[in-house]
Formats: sequence, C-alpha cells, structure tokens
Amino acid sequence: MEHNLPQINYDEIDFLVNLLEKYPRESLRKISELEGIEYFKLKRLYDKYYGEDKFVQVNAILNISKLGLKSFVAFLDIPRDELRSRALEILKNPFCNYLNASFGFRMGLYVLYHVPVGQEKYLDELLSKYTDSYEYYEVRAYPKRNTKFGKWNLSYDYAILIDILKNDARTSISKIAQILGKRRPTIDYMVERLEKLEIILGYIAIRDDYAYSRSLVGIADELDE
Repeated sequence: MEHNLPQINYDEIDFLVNLLEKYPRESLRKISELEGIEYFKLKRLYDKYYGEDKFVQVNAILNISKLGLKSFVAFLDIPRDELRSRALEILKNPFCNYLNASFGFRMGLYVLYHVPVGQEKYLDELLSKYTDSYEYYEVRAYPKRNTKFGKWNLSYDYAILIDILKNDARTSISKIAQILGKRRPTIDYMVERLEKLEIILGYIAIRDDYAYSRSLVGIADELDE
C-alpha cells in the first residue's frame, strides 16, 4: 500500500528555525535583505514549513507573573473514547494554556493552566467537572524564589494581542490591526509597550519534533499494510 508522505528536508527546517530565532518578527523581505537570501527562495521555504499544523512556529515568551498569573499542571484520568470531547470542552476555558494526551501515571489528558492569583482555590471545582480522578501541581522556577505577582491593568485589547502573539508571534501587524480594529502604528506601540513592561520577554522559534516522525509513520487499516 502506497502512502503520500510529505517531502520533509530536516536541514531546511533547522535552517528556518535558526533564521526565525534571529529575526522572530521581521518580514521575510527584511530577512532576505539582511541575510542576503533570495526572497522567493525564502518564501517558498517559509510557506512549506511555517504555520499552524506545519513544522515551525514562533511564539512570544510571556512573564505571566507580571500579569498576576500562576502556572498549574493537571493530570486527568479520561476514558479513551471521551478524550476528544473532553479536550474540546477543556479548551473552552480561557485559562487553559496547553493540552495534550497523557499516558503516564494518569491516563488521559495533561493540561497546563494559567490561573489568576487568588483563584487557585477553584481548581478542584474546575477539574472535577471533567473527571473524579485528577492531580495538579503548581509549576515553579527552580531554585525556588520569592515571586512578586503583578495585577492586570491593561485594556482587553492587550489581552487579545497577547493571545495572538503567544500563539503566532509572526502574525502580521496588518492582520492584528484588522482584528483589533486599530491602526498599524497603534499596534506597533502596543507590542513595544508589552516588551518594555517585560510582559513579553522575547520570542522563540519552535520546531515541531513530531515533524520527524510524521514523515515515517502512516495510518493503516491492517497491520500488514
């Protein structure tokens, strides 16, 4: 049985990651000028590998303590046939930052929450909506240090902007301006303000390690296919 697998060049992926690590928010045109790379060659590479459900992404690194948030990791026992429906339900919660299947001492879902300081007491109530069997722990830096938590004193537009940059820091200023209904210079100012306040600490280019296995693993109906 033949499978149409994507043609993945690992050297190209690593090259793009290193390039975007150096220029996380610059335009492709600007990167091509600074690095002396042919623009259309870079764009083909970018279109092939960059974006959601592809192999490379750039995310904003947030200082969540400045926003008055604490991190908690939760492990939930979820029946296998209910994983998808429960996951979709959990993702509706705005404090859910990350979710994935977990196959360790808890068989079900691994969830990372960013919870406002003072609302930790509601975690049991929240998690018990999905399962009676769960555990959760606060995620802290090591070595442990006294952390000063800030308070949210920005407009709701900043919350939307942070969410956009957290998921894809290379979202164009034009697109963000359209989403927020603001002018491009205003968006530039808002991003710069988040950086100066050290709410955004920087940006990281991430390679999806599953890209390496997706080129090798197929799905078959029979074991001998």
